[in-house]
Amino acid sequence: MYNKYPLVYVTWEDNAASGIWEDEDEIDHTPSVCVSVGWLVREDIKGVTLMSSIAEDTGQMGNKQYILKRNILRHKVLRKAKKSKESDVEELIENGMLEGQPKDGK
Repeated sequence: MYNKYPLVYVTWEDNAASGIWEDEDEIDHTPSVCVSVGWLVREDIKGVTLMSSIAEDTGQMGNKQYILKRNILRHKVLRKAKKSKESDVEELIENGMLEGQPKDGK
């Protein structure tokens, strides 16, 4: 079930807060930079939704994280979503793997 979603690594900015008393020269005036890893299950113009847990037997998902796109600094796809069985076979034929040798000879 989890193979149908890309696994992504996202670096993003978040609001920062502190509950302690500080002198003015000690106040940190920067956002927190966060890193999240998860399956990208939704994306629209405003943001992305990552899930860090997916049950293989039921397909239920847990540990949702919604990140606004305007807060994303960079992202990397760690593993692409798996294609359907039909497209897997087509890719094998295209790369010459069904004959035991890739087309590029490697």
